Parts: sequence; C-alpha cells; structure tokens
Amino acid sequence: MKKFYRKHQELLRYLFFGVCTTAVNWAIHALFLLLVPAAMEDRVLNTVGTVIAWICAALFAFFTYKKWVFQNDDWRPLAVLRQLATFVGSRLLTLGTDALLAYTLTEPLHDWGLLKQLPLVGDKEWLPLLVLKVLQAAVNMVVNYLTSKFLVFRKKKATEPAEDGDVGSAQS
Repeated sequence: MKKFYRKHQELLRYLFFGVCTTAVNWAIHALFLLLVPAAMEDRVLNTVGTVIAWICAALFAFFTYKKWVFQNDDWRPLAVLRQLATFVGSRLLTLGTDALLAYTLTEPLHDWGLLKQLPLVGDKEWLPLLVLKVLQAAVNMVVNYLTSKFLVFRKKKATEPAEDGDVGSAQS
C-alpha cells in the first residue's frame, strides 16, 4: 500500500483536494440557492450562483494544490501572484464550461420528466441541479489537473534557468 501511495501520491492528493474543492463549490452554491430560491429554476440566477461558487472553490483549490498537491514552496509575493494569475487564467476555461452548462441545462434538466419518474425521486426540486453539478465536476476534474500540473505548478527542468519569481520554479 505504501509503495502504491508513493508512486501515485500526487494524483491521490489531487483527487482528495479535488473532492474537497468540489465540496466547497457545492456548499457555496447550495447556500446561494437557500438565499435565492428562484435560482433553482432561473438560468441567469443559477449562473450567478455558479460563478460565485466557482470563485470560492478556485481560491481554495489554488492554495491547497500549491501547498499539498504539487508541493510548490515558493511563497514569494511575486511568485504567488504570477501563479495565481496563471491558475485563474487556466481555470477560466472551466468557469466558462460551468457557466455554459448551467445556462444551457438548468431549464431542460428541471423540466426533464424522466428524473421525476426514478424511484425515490418524485418531485425533488434539487435533483436536476445535482445532476448538473456532477456533470460539471466530471468535466472540470480532468482539465484542472492537466492545467495545474503542466502549466501552473510545473517544475523547471534542470536545463531551464530559474528566474526570480518565475511561475514554474518549485523550490523545496
């Protein structure tokens, strides 16, 4: 078991903190829905809630991925700002995906009668949004890992010169 963990520790840590990030996103979005119940059926309001939840989750993800997943110990302000800018830039792709899915699928999923016919579901108003959030999480997980690993927190190759405050430098 230890050998497996050592071999795959980065990916396992990413999955753990990815689940935590998803939980932050969902919790913030659920809070928004409690505060603004009309967002359950209104695609514009649901998209606003999606964006707010995304911002909170992205900040949580940046700091946990930097510290514990990719173990990037360069905390100089300029380096952190550059990484954060690159991270947010790369995450705008998934924000776009989240917003597009929320905008296009909120009403169709809400009106989808098949969901209401499933056992134990009935008229659960929250189920269409749960289906949407699961779909968003699945699409984003792969894209986020690849951009974090190869763009934001990438380690410099031995042949690449390290610049002061360089985004790719991972000092241990």
